[in-house]
Amino acid sequence: FGTAARGLSEMVQVTINRCDASLNRDLMSSVVLTGGCANIAGLSDRLSQELMYASNRARIIAAASPADRRFAAWTGGSILATFSEFQRMWVSKEEYFENGAVILHKKGI
Repeated sequence: FGTAARGLSEMVQVTINRCDASLNRDLMSSVVLTGGCANIAGLSDRLSQELMYASNRARIIAAASPADRRFAAWTGGSILATFSEFQRMWVSKEEYFENGAVILHKKGI
């Protein structure tokens, strides 16, 4: 079923190895796990174990607690909406129907 693909730990290793070799040690010791998939039970521990097998310096940093992650997009959006610069980019429903997708380019979105 499906297709063969690299696992998460292998993708992390390949990505880090593509960077300047002098940065590999620091990058491997500061992997940040974020996003919705970071809520998967045991993912952080498993990724940490698999990366430790490849490098003794591996360390996984959880960006936020699971409760915070659930509302991270809403929190970020609510903060962004308070900036006056962002408010100038808002597109109303009426503007969009009058101009179509072109309005997004006109407003610099």
